[in-house]
Amino acid sequence: MSTDWQCPRCQATNPVAAKFCGSCGAPAPIVAAGEPVPAAAASPPGVYIGQPQVNTPGYAGPAAYNPAAPPAGDYPTKNYGFYAVGCAILALVCCGFVSGIPGMILAKMQLDAIRDGRCPATEKTMALAGMWGCVIGTVVNGCGTMAVIFMMMMGGRM
Repeated sequence: MSTDWQCPRCQATNPVAAKFCGSCGAPAPIVAAGEPVPAAAASPPGVYIGQPQVNTPGYAGPAAYNPAAPPAGDYPTKNYGFYAVGCAILALVCCGFVSGIPGMILAKMQLDAIRDGRCPATEKTMALAGMWGCVIGTVVNGCGTMAVIFMMMMGGRM
């Protein structure tokens, strides 16, 4: 059985556990449990690779299943890129490393989720903006802090 699936939209290769294409953000194609993923399968929304199908023996199916909505818990990252940008703004304006370092961690979590296919690739720009904003805010704040310490050591004799 193949460990990868090919995106029907952009033809990129993705790991079998990925729920979205790492290149274009398209959802994974629908397959029954245990079947190989066809290269050019259609991808209607609602059921993803490895999710049990109604025709699987021993699976009765959920009581009220909405095929247009992905299953609950499918998005473990709660748009951390957005929060990383907020931390970057705080780091640049006033808080420096106090909000810059947590923002970098949040952005890294979002980028890892995108790389692993647990989140659509459309979130990448926000995560990168948050990451670089936090890095810049932390560096600027660190340089300012070092300048103040240096001035205090010199006793104001500059």
